[in-house]
Amino acid sequence: MRRIRLLPILLAVIAIAAYGIWSLTNKSDSPTKSGGRSSGSSNSAAVEDMYAELDSLISRPDQDETDLTGKFVFTTYVSGEAFEEEFDDDPGVTHVLQEAYIARSDKGYLLDVMKLSKPLEPEQYYRVTGTVEGSIYWTEDNEKVSMLHIIATDAEPFEPAEGKANESAVYKNGDVEYTFLGAHHTTVMNNRKAIVVYFDFKNNGSTDTAPKMYDLEFYQGDGVDRLSTSVMDPEKLDPQALNASKAGITDKTYAGKTSRYCAVYFADSEVTENEDVLWFLNYNDDFELMDDIGIPISKDLAALQAGE
Repeated sequence: MRRIRLLPILLAVIAIAAYGIWSLTNKSDSPTKSGGRSSGSSNSAAVEDMYAELDSLISRPDQDETDLTGKFVFTTYVSGEAFEEEFDDDPGVTHVLQEAYIARSDKGYLLDVMKLSKPLEPEQYYRVTGTVEGSIYWTEDNEKVSMLHIIATDAEPFEPAEGKANESAVYKNGDVEYTFLGAHHTTVMNNRKAIVVYFDFKNNGSTDTAPKMYDLEFYQGDGVDRLSTSVMDPEKLDPQALNASKAGITDKTYAGKTSRYCAVYFADSEVTENEDVLWFLNYNDDFELMDDIGIPISKDLAALQAGE
């Protein structure tokens, strides 16, 4: 695919233009955001393949080939103001770029709206018809940064549905089920605060599999940043639970069986309210909130085991 290098001046432009996708509402006590990991379980096979390929391209925009050729239609969230840029290998053509996200990716891409009558409104959802152009890259902090480049040929405003989200402790994704059992506070390296969450993982499929950590999107209290995984001393974990966030390959659950797992996350240092509640959020590819699960956080493992 085509790769285009941007001049260093773009770095400051992106920093100003990219608002970020996180937001809070008062709809419930849980945080909501304008993007996030999507299960995509309600999609047709063709649509699921399209979003899976798009997710892959956004994650690794420098791929040489893609199955996503020609025009395709997808739902996106536009986070940034439009800015103009000319490319060295495309002289005389002014590209109009806006940072945007799809629901199943935390990494943004650059939506080129030069073929539209006007830029899109930031912090809005759209149904976009577009084509993958390649990648745009530049140097930042002595490292190469790349983002997928999509050219939009049409865009219609879109409003995500507001159905009733699942609030039970069970999250279903295809052939697997996660039943969240609880969580507790702890500390990891350098005495940094962390959270351990426990869940039963039921494998209803025909092959052995393990929990996919990228499917699990957690937030703490009123925090708006997705928690990142950590590793810790096994002695601080329930020995009856398999460690899903350990370095290396996670132990699989046999087909038709259920296993108990735990996963360790760094606590949110910016949380100001409800720090003893862990939220699991899951959106579909049209940004509809499907799962909104609150998990109490006990003060330590002993308190969790005692039901406190």
